[in-house]
Amino acid sequence: MNKTFAYAAPIVIAIAIALSPTAYAVNDNSQTIEKKIETKFTDIAPDYWAKNEIMSLVENGLMERYRDLQFRPAVPITTGEASLAFYKALKLPKPESILSYDDIQEAQLLEAVNATIATGILSARSTRSFGVDDPLTVEQMVSALNKAFGVNMTKDELTKLSPRYLDFMNPVKMNKVPPIVQGFVQEKLPVDRATFAVALYRSLAEKGVLTNQKDYVLSEQIISDTYKPVQSSVDLMKVSFDEHPIYLRSTEEIRFDYHQRIDNGFSRDNIYTYSVGEQGALIELTVRSFDNGDYFLFSKLDNPSGMSCKRKIS
Repeated sequence: MNKTFAYAAPIVIAIAIALSPTAYAVNDNSQTIEKKIETKFTDIAPDYWAKNEIMSLVENGLMERYRDLQFRPAVPITTGEASLAFYKALKLPKPESILSYDDIQEAQLLEAVNATIATGILSARSTRSFGVDDPLTVEQMVSALNKAFGVNMTKDELTKLSPRYLDFMNPVKMNKVPPIVQGFVQEKLPVDRATFAVALYRSLAEKGVLTNQKDYVLSEQIISDTYKPVQSSVDLMKVSFDEHPIYLRSTEEIRFDYHQRIDNGFSRDNIYTYSVGEQGALIELTVRSFDNGDYFLFSKLDNPSGMSCKRKIS
């Protein structure tokens, strides 16, 4: 099918295509397994430094990708996400009594939070709020790993896992900062999702929970030139257009309102209308299809409040 795009608003069209996966083979000379796999993320390249650890945790259901096919390795992991990962990885028992927190509504997350608190792995911000969306700090991560696995990791060992922290804490940048302040800064640094994945994976491997280390060979990433990754968490909505997958992405919640179809004789218009956020913003997406397989996308954003309302079409 030929795909032709026309822009009626400042939007971004993004297409990510993964090649077919193949079976994996075991290297007889070691415990390392080479596994060729379909690329699952648009932001994890085949040579990414934490690729194997991320792919292993995702494959084992211990971490998740975002619905828009991004892992967001550089984004700080939240204490809520960390609690869920520890809960699943260690198969912690469900606490007999579950305490409620104002910032947690999901049942499984509430169980995970209570389990990690009961075992001393993590602690709540207060009696009413866990701080589920707070970034996990280096200090918290080191403490959690030590309590969860009975090790004696230091903040220096954790930060040396990631090129990001090595660059941040290099002597040239920190030479005028007093040592006591350097230590405080290091402890309060947020742990990004990639560093968390590496630290958790290696801890699980050392304890024998994860065996047969895998070297993931990812299929080639084929991404359109106009694709731009979104570093923050987004709301994702699939447009019910059967000929090709189309998604709306927004930093605000997206809700489907209605669909209209118009037959122009030589073409067909499928018009989808969505509400975005809580300030009355509407986005109208028109998919114009032709018999030869070509189609055009037109979008119109009506934002009466004038407030920021970022969105993308992919």
